[in-house]
Amino acid sequence: LRVLDASANALADKTAFVKAQMVFWLLAATDGHAKNFSIFLERGDSYRLTPFYDVLSAWPIIGGGANQLARQRAKLAMALRAKSAHWGLVDIQARHWDGVAKLAGLGDARALCDELLQQLPGVLRTVEAELPEGFPPALAQAIFDGMTTTAQRLHDTEIAE
Repeated sequence: LRVLDASANALADKTAFVKAQMVFWLLAATDGHAKNFSIFLERGDSYRLTPFYDVLSAWPIIGGGANQLARQRAKLAMALRAKSAHWGLVDIQARHWDGVAKLAGLGDARALCDELLQQLPGVLRTVEAELPEGFPPALAQAIFDGMTTTAQRLHDTEIAE
């Protein structure tokens, strides 16, 4: 996050980065490591955050069955850092986002969380409508259900520590 302090669009870039981390958590994007984030070098020694890429959801393989990853063992590649580091999908609580947002200089996380919660149903409907013909419905449903369940944790709990 500190690298983005000197970005040409520091506030927007830091907001996008924190939101991306939230979406990675909702998606169970366990491979969302630092290499998925890049900066675009502009003229005059300026730079900005590039669009995100290479994001995959682990929800289709998370579960209690054979050849599945137990939900308690699913971890993000990059820790969510505030007062301490949190990697586990089940360990990350709504209040941790407040610490991350404050660390990024964005104030408390309630507005960011509320925005994501408000947008999620529409985004999921749009994605479902735009899936290519033949896309496995069970795969999409696993991701949609995992995101919705995780989003409910943001909705049902207090943000502030």
